Amino acid sequence: MGSLGRRSGKLVSDSFRSCSWRIMPETQILRSNKRFSQFEHLLVPAWNGANFHIGISSHSLISQGLGLQAVIVKIYYDHLEIVPYHHRTRLIVYSEPKLRSLSEMVFKIKKESLEGRILLDTQLESIRVRRIAQDLFDAYKVEIQRQGSELSTMLHLDGLDWEVLVVRGFGHDTSLVCGKIVLFDWMFEHITSDAEIAFLVAREMGHIIARHYAEDLTIHLSVSIMFPILKVLKPILNPIGLWEAAMDKYVSYVFYALHIQEVEADYIGMHLSALAGYDPRVAPKLLEKMDKFWTPNAAFPTPKKRARFLSFPGVMEKPVSIYLRGCLKSNRT
Repeated sequence: MGSLGRRSGKLVSDSFRSCSWRIMPETQILRSNKRFSQFEHLLVPAWNGANFHIGISSHSLISQGLGLQAVIVKIYYDHLEIVPYHHRTRLIVYSEPKLRSLSEMVFKIKKESLEGRILLDTQLESIRVRRIAQDLFDAYKVEIQRQGSELSTMLHLDGLDWEVLVVRGFGHDTSLVCGKIVLFDWMFEHITSDAEIAFLVAREMGHIIARHYAEDLTIHLSVSIMFPILKVLKPILNPIGLWEAAMDKYVSYVFYALHIQEVEADYIGMHLSALAGYDPRVAPKLLEKMDKFWTPNAAFPTPKKRARFLSFPGVMEKPVSIYLRGCLKSNRT
């Protein structure tokens, strides 16, 4: 079992790079779980050098330029975070307390808009989902407290008040930064096991754990900053054929982030399901079912593609080993 855990990080990262839907260069996916990216050895010396030049010539244009670069580099590295389990490094500039406060207001509004459709706590579907969700929340708390757990360093998870609502009818499952999750009961017609419900809840937890919403806001902020800059540079870049290349590169990055977030949520969801004692091997099968109801959307990978990724042996290996160890400890099969 030990060798399975040690090899899984590399296998997962390799599997991500081999996905057919990947649209970004391999350098965008970082296998290291360090705070800094693989370009640290290039950028950190630049930061140190910038301080040196500023000190000896603070009034020169060159030193001012280097000073600005140093500030940008420092801001960038001060706001780098990694995604638990997958170890992708990304930039996030939004603070968690403000996002949590805002999401609580959003949840209140959403709950009011769904009034009359939310299943009562005494209804069977609601009881079933809440029971399974509680298993996941308990496993998550144990994982947080476990020494050496990747989640133990995720401060934004402190004090989350987890809650799951089950809503009647069709809709897209969603989650909010404050720990609130909304599921729609139309999927219950296609669900055959508690493990499938566990995966649905756990993957929404995965979005919260991975701070995907804060990352989305950071991307939107970068779009609002970058597009005016690129627009100004268009007269310069267009004649030499770099305008379209720059735009394609930037748009590709945005699409890459949206695609990878969905797969990361799936992967974290499998881990949490396994920790809670639910078989993670049902996840690809459930996604295959969901693909039949998928509305084409270029911004997100199809459930079928996500299922194909989760089915890779290197991806499935660690969650399954966690699940089987749990079965052995509890004398379950």
